[in-house]
Amino acid sequence: MKVKRETLADQVTQGLVAWIDQQNLAPGDALPSEAQLAEDFGVSRPVIREALKTLQGEGIIEVITGKNAVIKPLSSALLRKFFARAVAFQTATFQDLIEVRRGLEIQSVRLAAERCTAEDLAALEATFARMRAEIHQHQRFAEQDVQFHLQIASAARNPILYYLVESIRDVMRANVIHGLRHRFSEEDYAQVQARHAAILVALRAQDADQAQWAMQAHFDEALKALLFPNTTTEEDTHAD
Repeated sequence: MKVKRETLADQVTQGLVAWIDQQNLAPGDALPSEAQLAEDFGVSRPVIREALKTLQGEGIIEVITGKNAVIKPLSSALLRKFFARAVAFQTATFQDLIEVRRGLEIQSVRLAAERCTAEDLAALEATFARMRAEIHQHQRFAEQDVQFHLQIASAARNPILYYLVESIRDVMRANVIHGLRHRFSEEDYAQVQARHAAILVALRAQDADQAQWAMQAHFDEALKALLFPNTTTEEDTHAD
């Protein structure tokens, strides 16, 4: 089996990452010019351009024509693309993603119950009110549903957890819309509202155990509806 040989550009890419860390560069900070980097690393400018292109593809920097590259803020953009492609190419299913969301969001709602502020609760209340108002407008409801869950993740005050939840937001939205269009009855709509209301009540009370139970029930119903879409509302209900 052939072993891929590391190129000079690969070595420079690794060196640039180490240099960025050593310099403690923050989002918005500029890197030296291509000419300066080429001199510092002892390589040609085309090698520097290739290394910068790699870092841009990894979401570490932004390359702007005619200007020095700058450090980008941390984001979940690459993970979002990964999850969207995983579903599109059938590497992963909606069931897989709901199972992952379940674990992430149970943890985030527990932390949110312990750490949320009055401002967090006010934002959640406003989003929940919009969800109720848009219950029969699939696209708008899906946007508010996703926002509700992202606000909970934000209230958990754990940036890594937030980025993980945020990274599957596009797939979350698509799953919600699919459920609204193909599986929801009036009883299902009422159940969705009840589950979100129960989560909100637990957060207001700062009851981590109750918040966990409400979120767990929410996702258990979502999984059942996905796996057994033809069951009646009495036998099973759905939450997205």
